[in-house]
Amino acid sequence: MIMEDARSLAAGTSVVVEGAQVTPGMAGVAENAVWLMPSREEQLARLEHRHPDGVHKDYVWGWELVRSQLEGTPANVVVVDGQTVEQTIMAVEQKFGATLGSCPAARTTHERRSLIRISNRQLAEQVTERLHMGRNQDHGGKAVGVFDCECAQASCTEVVELAVEQLPAALAQEPPSIVAPEHSNPT
Repeated sequence: MIMEDARSLAAGTSVVVEGAQVTPGMAGVAENAVWLMPSREEQLARLEHRHPDGVHKDYVWGWELVRSQLEGTPANVVVVDGQTVEQTIMAVEQKFGATLGSCPAARTTHERRSLIRISNRQLAEQVTERLHMGRNQDHGGKAVGVFDCECAQASCTEVVELAVEQLPAALAQEPPSIVAPEHSNPT
């Protein structure tokens, strides 16, 4: 699904893909790609922090797959252990240099919120699709998705967990309807 989305974009469109859903074997290793990779220890620590009731083995398998496909390639890899979001952004900006200056960007809260809503709609489709395939039942038998906070503040890195049953109502409202509790009044 992600590769279909990426392939449907116009040539020259800038795309950031995070996670193990798109592997180097699928996307290729080229100058226009940078891979954000934690060490295995960092990956496990992050997963244990996000999922204290148990780390889902598919996440670790995905990390191992991406890492193995990057070995021995000229891939642009940024090791993200201990880095802040700002440090990671700076490292990516350094890798892409002048290319970023010609790319469209969401500079206002409204523009960021619109992009986050598009992303959250796509995530909702993925969660629903996994549910129909009999997956995504890791939270006590409930299908839950993880979504980006729609407060759209440039420094926000919060995520919001929603049950599949909550998605239609949340997405029917104008953004920001999916917000972290500490951002409940984002305007």
